[in-house]
Amino acid sequence: AIAVATGRSRCRVMIALPDTATAQFPPSVILGARMQTSCVQYPANDPVIVVHRSIFELCERNYTAAAVLSYFAYWHNIKLEMQAKARQANDVAESHGDKRTQDESLWQFHTEEDIEFHIMSASRKTIREAIRYLEERGFITTGSNPIPRYHFDKTRYILFHPDVVNSHAAELPNPSG
Repeated sequence: AIAVATGRSRCRVMIALPDTATAQFPPSVILGARMQTSCVQYPANDPVIVVHRSIFELCERNYTAAAVLSYFAYWHNIKLEMQAKARQANDVAESHGDKRTQDESLWQFHTEEDIEFHIMSASRKTIREAIRYLEERGFITTGSNPIPRYHFDKTRYILFHPDVVNSHAAELPNPSG
């Protein structure tokens, strides 16, 4: 790979490109490249959502559903990292005779207000419709608090199904032809 730097020293973007100069890149490859720095100074904790074209197509060009699905995928990756750490902590606790107290589940919860703030493109009503659509497609499951002692908690929990998303995405036509 060749590292290509563009811009001035205060505005530098590094993108890894293959050695062949004649390679054709779909826009998502270039736009999806990981940038090391930016010339724009964004506020701390400024929300950003990335919607891949494949997810947009998978959601039948429903942008809100695609943005919500991308949001859940993002948090699923975080939950996977948390799950590994929780499992390790629980194993240590158990080896010392203590109970497993750390949540190892992949269930995530988000208020409609949180989702609205982060995807920045839809009302709560449209978000509810998108969640219903994603559940009908089998991309997510919604439920109540998975911890039995909190049965009174009415918070809606989401379980993201990457295997279902990947299976459906594999059936999409290749956008580059």
